[in-house]
Amino acid sequence: MALQKKPQHADPDYWQSVIDSWRLTRLSVSRFCRNHDLKPHQFRYWQYRLAPATKKKSSSSSKAQLAFTEIKVPLSTTLIDTPTILTPFELITPSGYRLKLNADFDEPLLIRVLTLLEALP
Repeated sequence: MALQKKPQHADPDYWQSVIDSWRLTRLSVSRFCRNHDLKPHQFRYWQYRLAPATKKKSSSSSKAQLAFTEIKVPLSTTLIDTPTILTPFELITPSGYRLKLNADFDEPLLIRVLTLLEALP
């Protein structure tokens, strides 16, 4: 889909059409912007600015929900020197995604997955 010519001033209607066009593709924001000679930071700004107010509220409150929660794991008094069996657990994101993780999960990979999930429309 061809985009309209870029307006001289900030035009919400223009940027809404750009964002709608991007949603029809399966491209990342950076690839879409590169293909259409757009600046990714401007795209993200307008994407945030044009998001419904309820989505903005939930995303700002979800940042607070991404804090870590302490999980108390009882120590076995009889098997102190024996390797502990790591119990898997489930992580539910504020967006509703459920991730089942082993206790020895790969933290950098988890951070990348969470970042990608939060970027989905």
